Amino acid sequence: MTSSSPPNPPPATPSSLTETLTLILSNTTNNPTTSSISQFIPYLTPTVIHSIIQSKTLKSHPQILLHFFKFSLIHAPNFSIGSPTTLPSFFTLLQTLFAHNKYSDAKTLLVDFIAADTRRLLLRRILHPARDMPRHSKALYDTAIGAYVQTGNPSFAMIVFRRMKRLRICPKLITCNTLINSLIIGPRF
Repeated sequence: MTSSSPPNPPPATPSSLTETLTLILSNTTNNPTTSSISQFIPYLTPTVIHSIIQSKTLKSHPQILLHFFKFSLIHAPNFSIGSPTTLPSFFTLLQTLFAHNKYSDAKTLLVDFIAADTRRLLLRRILHPARDMPRHSKALYDTAIGAYVQTGNPSFAMIVFRRMKRLRICPKLITCNTLINSLIIGPRF
């Protein structure tokens, strides 16, 4: 009679946990199995998640990072959409998605975050980025304007547009048209 051995205990330090999870994620195809990383759920802190998402090994695999981020949102304690602890990982993931032309995935993430962001933390971080977050790209501003319009917040989209103007970043023509249409159709401010 054989019994299955218990799963290996998780690594003792956050850096070894990060290395282990990065290794597991990098050795899988586009969607890592949740069973391979589920034993680490209790140890997934926002800091560990951020370390994994910004790892150089996984930067070239945006779908794996997106899957891991969504997995963490569902399962990890203290890591939920709309939370300030999620923002560093969120912005790092967005920049990776933009670098790999995954604009649709990035916009979906932005729309989901905006819908859950009752305290407008995302808007504040777009307007005033923290030093520990990656520099905002033109793609982030353009996509954020579209996401705010899509969620029915054209006034916030206009605020992001004004920020772009102050930074002398020229938005795409479609971004301008989307914003103008939403301001004409939407409520006035």
